[in-house]
Amino acid sequence: MITTVGADPNIRFNDGKVDPWGRFVAGTAVIGSTPELGGLYMLDNAGGTARLLSCVTISNGLDWAPDRRSFYYVDTPKQRIDRFNVDPDTGQLLDREVFASIDQRLGLPDGLAVDSEGCLWLAVWGSGAVIGFDPDGREIARIDVPVSCPTSCTFGDSDGKTLFITTARASDDDGSPLAGAVFAVRMTVSGQPVRCFG
Repeated sequence: MITTVGADPNIRFNDGKVDPWGRFVAGTAVIGSTPELGGLYMLDNAGGTARLLSCVTISNGLDWAPDRRSFYYVDTPKQRIDRFNVDPDTGQLLDREVFASIDQRLGLPDGLAVDSEGCLWLAVWGSGAVIGFDPDGREIARIDVPVSCPTSCTFGDSDGKTLFITTARASDDDGSPLAGAVFAVRMTVSGQPVRCFG
C-alpha cells in the first residue's frame, strides 16, 4: 500500500504504529528549516486515509493507553508529550492537552511506548536516558544508556517485560562506540499486546 502526503521533498515519514482498532497511524517530519509542514495520518482497514493532525514539524513518539481512551503524541520541537481523547469509531483525536513537558536542557523528546499499566516511557535524544511517567504525567523512573541519543523504545520478549531501546549516532565524531546499538532492559511491568493492521 502506498499513499502520498504531498510532493514536498522536504517532508518524510517518521514514526508509526497500529492503533487498538487495527488502523495504521504515522507522522511526517520536516527536513530543513521551515516548521509545521508535516502532519499525522491514518490508514484505515479499508485502505482509506485521513489526516489526524496538521502543523507538525517532527512527528515522533505515539502510542495509546491500555484503556484505549487516550493517545499520546510527540512533536519534538514542542518539547512536550501531548495527550488526546480518541474516538474509537473514527480514530479522530480530540481534546488535546499537555501530558508532560520536557526541559530543553535535558534533551529532545523522541519515541515512546506505553506499558500495560498505563505508564509512559519516553526516549529523550541528547539525555542518554529513557524517562518513565505515571498516567498523571509525573516522572517515576529514569533508565540510563551508555550513549547520548536514545531514539525510541518498545516492549518485547516472551513475557513482554523487556524494554528494547534504539539509539543513534549523533554525528560522525560521536565518541561512543555503542551509539546506534539497541539495548535491552528487563522491566517489572509488561508492554501492551502487539497490535496488527487490519
